Amino acid sequence: MAGQGGARFDGIRPATFSVERSEREDLVVLTVAGELDMATVDRFAALVEGIPPGRRVVVDLGDLEFIDSAGLHLLLNLDLRSRQEGWELALARPRTAVLRMLKLLKIDSRIPILDAPP
Repeated sequence: MAGQGGARFDGIRPATFSVERSEREDLVVLTVAGELDMATVDRFAALVEGIPPGRRVVVDLGDLEFIDSAGLHLLLNLDLRSRQEGWELALARPRTAVLRMLKLLKIDSRIPILDAPP
């Protein structure tokens, strides 16, 4: 069955997702919006390539509405990479539902969580 306006065959429209990378001096900000899931993690991961040692990387989650296990796995891999590659990782402004998942899996004990935007 075809959905309206380019929807998938099950009638459910694809989730919206965007990620932007901005840099200033020693700070890299990755701003994520929409849903970080199995269908979108590769787009996010592509923006993390080439971060030089000594940089501070903040993932701004203020507009992230949903995260699944693939997105959580990506954040844990980023933590591992940051330690191996010599850059600092923090998460910023997660919404309540996302923060609940981060705390449930104890990701908040591995990656600092900031209340304010970078």
